[in-house]
Amino acid sequence: MRTEAGYYDGLTAGSTTVVLSLVGHSLQFQVGEDARSILISDVRLISPVGRGVWVIEFGERASLHFQNDDFGNHLSSALGEGSLVRRLEGKWHWALIALFVAVAGTWLLLTFGVPVGARYVAFAIPADTINSMGDDGLGLLDDILFDRSELPEESKMRVAKLFADIQDGDERYQAYRLEFRASHVGANAFAIPGGIVVITDDMVTIAESDDEISAVLAHEVGHLIGRHGLRILLQDSASALIIAGLTGDLTNVTALSATLPTVLMQAKYSRDFEQEADEFAFDYLESSGIRTDVLQELLLRLDDTTSGDGDGIRGWLSSHPQSKDRVKRE
Repeated sequence: MRTEAGYYDGLTAGSTTVVLSLVGHSLQFQVGEDARSILISDVRLISPVGRGVWVIEFGERASLHFQNDDFGNHLSSALGEGSLVRRLEGKWHWALIALFVAVAGTWLLLTFGVPVGARYVAFAIPADTINSMGDDGLGLLDDILFDRSELPEESKMRVAKLFADIQDGDERYQAYRLEFRASHVGANAFAIPGGIVVITDDMVTIAESDDEISAVLAHEVGHLIGRHGLRILLQDSASALIIAGLTGDLTNVTALSATLPTVLMQAKYSRDFEQEADEFAFDYLESSGIRTDVLQELLLRLDDTTSGDGDGIRGWLSSHPQSKDRVKRE
């Protein structure tokens, strides 16, 4: 069996047209007066995509290029390589099925696999390691988002006492700490991976009672207990790596570290994360004899503030998407 092929010696850019023959277990062709014979066990066959060019690589850099599918399939069989991929490539419905499987598989992986894996990893990381992340995350936010708090010391001490009351519920919470900041995003509170709760001056000011502040602080502690912020960071990182691997776009990976402050500030907690944090807050409020609907009252007030002025306080709702119904204990 024979076919016409282009021979590249690997030293020059040009090719030489030769007649390539498959004789037994060897490939034979002639370049000028020089007859060549190569054992097929010494070659590497590269199948084309679609109707592209077959490539036979041998030696250090030499190669043969041809477009005869019959010859290529025959050589592939002689090498013991199946031609299933080639057959599938020639059937459009198989290509559509493969595309569907790839898209569905990627969606399932990102939607279910990544969150499950992120949860496992987040809780497998030692607490000491996670706590070391807190100062770094807060430092990034201080550079771009926060200013020094201007609350009176009396107000800070009052809020710190409310936070200490929450910490008294479990010795694990003693590692958490509260930080006060003035912020360009108005009334807000953040749970930073590493055991830090940040509350802004505007949040303290807009709250009409200590009970409302306690509800906000307990909600954020609930996020820390569930390691929600860390899980979001892990999920975003894993998703970026998966997309980069599928698309070959490594810029997603290199840009990831630069987006860390944005992730910490703007990441939307999932409904499950919010419910877990709500449940912790509700449990704490009930155990302290505080009405659980104080959290709803504060959220509705913040909602009115943000909806009334698009350029005003962005509020807690910007990073804690809530509904009127979901902040009620059922």
